[in-house]
Amino acid sequence: MAVVAPQTTVGQAMTVGRAMTVVAPTALARLTSRVVGLVTKAAARVRSLRLRHGLALALVAASATALACEPKSATTVPASATRTVISMQEIDCQSCGARVVADLKKQAGVYDATFDRTAAELSIDFDGGAVGAADFIAIVESHGYVGIEGAGQGKYIEEIEFDPALDFKRISDAGEYVALDANLVAGKVMVFDFYAVWCKPCRQVDHHMKQVLAASDDVALRKLNIVDWDSELAAKYMKEAPDLPYVVVYGADGKLVDKISGLDLEGLDAAIQKGRAP
Repeated sequence: MAVVAPQTTVGQAMTVGRAMTVVAPTALARLTSRVVGLVTKAAARVRSLRLRHGLALALVAASATALACEPKSATTVPASATRTVISMQEIDCQSCGARVVADLKKQAGVYDATFDRTAAELSIDFDGGAVGAADFIAIVESHGYVGIEGAGQGKYIEEIEFDPALDFKRISDAGEYVALDANLVAGKVMVFDFYAVWCKPCRQVDHHMKQVLAASDDVALRKLNIVDWDSELAAKYMKEAPDLPYVVVYGADGKLVDKISGLDLEGLDAAIQKGRAP
């Protein structure tokens, strides 16, 4: 049987040709768009990898620099070192001890020095053949404080005294937990002052409240000594208070008015005034 080839007329050919001229650019455009999209994604991936690589290198370099610049730790103190404790007296802040420590570390023959703010004591590791307690006491005295060799004699300046006629009480002296609502006085604005003996700004609150109480018999002050940040009292009330002094004010109606972290005497006055409002 003979195979008859299909015939295409000139008109059909022109129709097909026109169809091809319309379809071909569309298909090509789609293909081109897809290729461009793939290339763009690939380029972005390369840039991301380069950025991550650069960032990783930068972090490594920064870490190496930080390690190289870190001061020597206490582990560099030789086993042959001598240790002594110098008690500081007549101080009113934890930074007092920190400043003395900075000068002690500059002293030839001193390996390390630290300050215990609750005990007001300096612990010093040193070369006993090069320097001694008399040198350390001289440094303490150069800052205007009293230095005594031996532990257990550190002492901050006395706390401010309040007139017995004023409505003032210390309700926590050693960091023990005390419930504030159990110490409210009906009809009075209550100021609960959380403090520590090593907190110098806390003393400014004392001076201010002494004037407030002397001028107003509708305000009462209750002081609570947290001792340090790890005390029972601090654990209960200081979780959201990063700074001392920390003052909590209740209104005359027994409702909480404000909590103030850090020294803010204007804010304290505003809270007291608000607590008076009926």
